[in-house]
Amino acid sequence: MIKSFLKGILSYVPIINKYSSLQSPSHLDVATYCYGVWFKHFIFLNQTHYFNKKIDTVIEIGPGNTLGLGIAAILSGASRYIAYDVVPFTDLEKNIQLLDQLVLFFKEQKELKSGGWPDYSQYLGKNGFPDQLLSDEILKKNLDEKRINDIKLALKKGGKHGGIEISYIVQGDTPNISAYKECADLVISHSVMEHVANLEPSYAFMNEVIAKGGFMSHQIDFRSHKLTKKWNGHWGISGIVWKLMMGKRPFLINRQPYSTHVKYIEDAGFECVHLKTRKEVNGISRTKLAREWKHLTDDEMQTSGIFIQAIKQ
Repeated sequence: MIKSFLKGILSYVPIINKYSSLQSPSHLDVATYCYGVWFKHFIFLNQTHYFNKKIDTVIEIGPGNTLGLGIAAILSGASRYIAYDVVPFTDLEKNIQLLDQLVLFFKEQKELKSGGWPDYSQYLGKNGFPDQLLSDEILKKNLDEKRINDIKLALKKGGKHGGIEISYIVQGDTPNISAYKECADLVISHSVMEHVANLEPSYAFMNEVIAKGGFMSHQIDFRSHKLTKKWNGHWGISGIVWKLMMGKRPFLINRQPYSTHVKYIEDAGFECVHLKTRKEVNGISRTKLAREWKHLTDDEMQTSGIFIQAIKQ
């Protein structure tokens, strides 16, 4: 926690804050990671009986340093991808390389290895690929050479090229993007919503951009992100100390429990159709909770993550 505290204090120094704000998360194998994350959301979405429409427009919240999840969505059949972030992270050259690698994965129908949470391996075909969702015929159409070139142009120049449109938006937590009102079939995020400061207006914003009958799909991590020794130790830190740890960093974690997310999602006009919770019991005890978090229930204290999908009615 001392290291986290010092990082927060140092973020008040302009040059250090500028440098640290430009850092972005990385993965040893970004293509494999994005491939697996997209199919996790896509596969579970197809398991709900509410899902009966083609995903054409996808909005991703917080893509980070690559647009790999959106690229995978387009290779699965979407034609429009809008990436929204609070801080500019993405790297054009990495995204082009990522496209090339993901095209190979789709052509090879690369085996998906679901070793993480939640596990979706039971929904894969014999070769470890969801061929029941993406047949050879569909893949041939999606991976057409002209279509791939259009994707590459849209990545390089932005906007619409051929039948593909890609936009990258960097604004505040609750932007005014009226041009995208009720345009999305799917709004998706992965390990992002625990970082969003203004949760209630953010979920209300999703209602504005998702079309009726469209979906949201989020995996949310409630652990301390290694800021404390115990996975839920962040609930034992007072508001004053937390503010110093936060410093001037553009985001950290909002510390809200899973019930807050579910409430705001439902208040925004969505019906939950898929909810999985991850439980952990080796956290701090109730006596260690900071005053601001004494109200947490045992269930909230033991929920370290959720995977939630909801439909806009």
